[in-house]
Amino acid sequence: MRGLVLLFSLLLFSFAQELKLEGAITDISHAHGKAAVSTEWGKVYLIDLNAFKVEAEITVPDITDFTGEKQSAKVFSVDISPSGSKLAIAAEANLGKRTVFIYENGQLKPLLEFTDASKVRFLDENRLIIATLANEIWLYDLKNHKTVYKYLVFRFVFSDMDINEDRTLVAWGDESGKVFFIDPETGRVIGVGTEGNKDKIFSVSFGNKVVMSGGRDKKAVVYYLDDRITGRKSMRENLDDPSLLKDVHTRFINRSLEFVVLPRKVFQSDFMVFAVAVSPDDYTGAYTSDEEGRVSVFKMGLWDEKKLDAGCYVNVIDFISRDRLLIGCIDGRLVMREVKP
Repeated sequence: MRGLVLLFSLLLFSFAQELKLEGAITDISHAHGKAAVSTEWGKVYLIDLNAFKVEAEITVPDITDFTGEKQSAKVFSVDISPSGSKLAIAAEANLGKRTVFIYENGQLKPLLEFTDASKVRFLDENRLIIATLANEIWLYDLKNHKTVYKYLVFRFVFSDMDINEDRTLVAWGDESGKVFFIDPETGRVIGVGTEGNKDKIFSVSFGNKVVMSGGRDKKAVVYYLDDRITGRKSMRENLDDPSLLKDVHTRFINRSLEFVVLPRKVFQSDFMVFAVAVSPDDYTGAYTSDEEGRVSVFKMGLWDEKKLDAGCYVNVIDFISRDRLLIGCIDGRLVMREVKP
């Protein structure tokens, strides 16, 4: 029996490669055969995914803590621009603030200082979506050096966000447990995913038309945008129902709600779900399924879960294709695994 289990595991996860980086991994972005990986020890690594080796190492400036001591600045988020020529980095700064940097042509330059930026994602080569701890969404124009808009999404602390593959929609999670869908061109909340997570969301992943969220309630939730409900008067009333959005039309100016979407699938985990991932083609999903470092992987629509032991405490996961998963660990290990659910 033990031999059969081993054979099954080898067939499911047929290869693994591993790199050891400095500091707990906090974010992963991939594009053009590269991955940018950020850590808590002030580092961003550019990884060649074909050779699976570090191509470049970027160090953000140290900060001074409240005792006057120098220490490494935690990097919260990193993203690769569509062309692959730039990196956007959100990192810890002095006095509890954060700085947004742009890395281009081997140079690291501050873009926005004394902010509470928590996550950054490129909308296109010259525009950057910024999520703040205060649950605001910003659009920043890199070319003209100006903020296009700033909007409050909801009255909770921000958790995570992601943008879909064609960069037309942002999925946004916070302490409410809802997933808000935002038009990145205008900053307006145009839809909401509800009845999934009932507590704080930790992680959001957006493929193209499929979104996953994972949260404190030990649930991993799958939303299909094809399931959205629109256009009915009764649904319009439900969209304005205080039980759903708590009279948001009277409190926020960035709402033009068009749809609501209910979960297609809810997975119950053995522990809080700190990381989720959807493959770029919406084919495969994954989530952290216990506190021992196991990740559940499944094919969308079939839902048959297969578990892999990552061999570490997992902080972040990211599909670079439908069958290749990057796993970022709190001990600094970056693991690439082939998965075939």
